[in-house]
Amino acid sequence: MAEGQALEKRITDRSITVVINQGATLPLTDKTQRYFVLTPCGEQAQGVAAVMAQQGYLTVEAAKESDLTDAEVKAKIVHCDVFMLGTLSTAFSPVDNATLPYKPQTDETSDRYLA
Repeated sequence: MAEGQALEKRITDRSITVVINQGATLPLTDKTQRYFVLTPCGEQAQGVAAVMAQQGYLTVEAAKESDLTDAEVKAKIVHCDVFMLGTLSTAFSPVDNATLPYKPQTDETSDRYLA
């Protein structure tokens, strides 16, 4: 794997995508809000929750996406103040091929929890 690809993979493995920032939630300074972290990898979600707990956040729930049904995910989103969705890279990027313009792939399933 090329050096650029390795760097992109490390960044992607540690990335969280903000889905909704209603009410100017960012930066995440209110440690009393209820946070829900959902990622494709359970270790990523648990890692975020652990760091937030160490920083004094009181209510952080973490889950691996495939461990929950759509209905369970929707219920958790409804009952949280801040929803964080972790993602994995699924598209070519300029790092993968400098001759291709970056065009992120859209995933129709990524909006299913917000409907």
